[in-house]
Amino acid sequence: MKSTLIWFFLLPLVLTKARAQNPFLAIKYDSVVMYTYSPPHDSTYIIDKTGHLNPHVKSRARLDDAVAKDFNMRIGLKESYGGTQAKCFMPHQAFVYYSKGIPVADIVVCLSCNYFIPSLIVAAQRESKRKGMSHEFMQYVSNLIGK
Repeated sequence: MKSTLIWFFLLPLVLTKARAQNPFLAIKYDSVVMYTYSPPHDSTYIIDKTGHLNPHVKSRARLDDAVAKDFNMRIGLKESYGGTQAKCFMPHQAFVYYSKGIPVADIVVCLSCNYFIPSLIVAAQRESKRKGMSHEFMQYVSNLIGK
């Protein structure tokens, strides 16, 4: 009984810390859409400052809820980062989180040069010496995109 009470009080603290470390666990969204796009080099954004989608989108696919939750969890892991990045940064993929049709967060990805740029600060990535995706995380993201 005593251990149950301890977990009753500690679990919310543990979850709060996890959400602070990985804001993608805390955002309120109802869908995640993966986009493939080919922007000119000077417009690498997926959502502009006024909330509009980049006009160079080629395709889109909605992630199912289980995949989105798994992706969100992996975003916050220290093991997901540490890879080196090249200089090109010509994004071709992005993930946009929507709440009632309004974008609330996004992640721009370039698999060619290993950039992973979330619109929200992810502690695991910020604390890593190298900001690129780890080989395993890059493979995971590549598999998501390939589906």
